[in-house]
Amino acid sequence: MSAFNGGTAIGTWLGAAALESTLGVIGPLTVAITMAAVGLLTILAMAATRMTQPSELDG
Repeated sequence: MSAFNGGTAIGTWLGAAALESTLGVIGPLTVAITMAAVGLLTILAMAATRMTQPSELDG
């Protein structure tokens, strides 16, 4: 739960900072796309790791 709250707080802060930057209204969209890509890469890395490790059911 705290990771979700931390992600929300950091995402809001980054979005606001990007909105005030030279990117203007495109800044929060850029932050959102970047955060989504990082999340997707994390999930893919976890899935790849899980596929290469033997399962406890393998005996």
